[in-house]
Amino acid sequence: MIAGQYEVVRTLGEGAMGAVVLARDLTLDRAVALKFLKPVVSDRFDVDRQFQQEARLLSRLSHSNVVTVYSFGEDERGVRYIAMEYIEGHTLEPRVERDFLLPLPAAAHVIRQIGSALAEAHKRGVVHRDIKPGNILLTSQGDDNHYVKVVDFGLAKISAGTADAAAADQPDALGEKGMALGTPAYISPEQALGIHVDHRADIYGLAVVVMRLLTGSLVFPGLSGSTELLVAHVTNPPGLLSDLGEWRGFRPGSNLERVL
Repeated sequence: MIAGQYEVVRTLGEGAMGAVVLARDLTLDRAVALKFLKPVVSDRFDVDRQFQQEARLLSRLSHSNVVTVYSFGEDERGVRYIAMEYIEGHTLEPRVERDFLLPLPAAAHVIRQIGSALAEAHKRGVVHRDIKPGNILLTSQGDDNHYVKVVDFGLAKISAGTADAAAADQPDALGEKGMALGTPAYISPEQALGIHVDHRADIYGLAVVVMRLLTGSLVFPGLSGSTELLVAHVTNPPGLLSDLGEWRGFRPGSNLERVL
């Protein structure tokens, strides 16, 4: 039990700092996804501050393609948690890892939804900073089997120039200036350099996801080391979509523009 209200059913995912579990909200009798910090890191000020920020930033967003936060709190043992909607589905990661490319109309539908979710986040001054297939959840809604939910705002921050200027000026809770935050294969050049980022970092990440969805290839195929990838994003021009995709059946001049 967590907070005397949530009965844990099973673990959905786990990392070094926290875990996400499927739980039953006994008060409202519904399934929820419960994210909480592990005790070993819960007393670290930087991690705790970022966790609270994630809850606050998610609460700003009300969009059909963004996971919904129900509540945020701390139980009697000092365990901080975020209660979110539970979504049955899978991320894009297994598809791109196994090279099961979506049909072009389905890929375009997914891309549009991710873009719509990010547009709402950016409108509210929220920069996700970790857009990648593993943070794009696909579920079913009605007849739509490719319904998108953007998840995991654990690296999110407030963008400078928003109404919440005080929050935007706060240093990153999870790193000092000069530290790269993000996933190396999808990180923007600014993030790789550890300098100030705004909404354009998410657009860059989305572009890498688009390339992966349409061609099965990353922007810099053949590179796997984190340092190699960080340097490549900063110094190397990205390959053309058509060059990466021709051998997989994607051709320039296809109906991509019409479908999008």
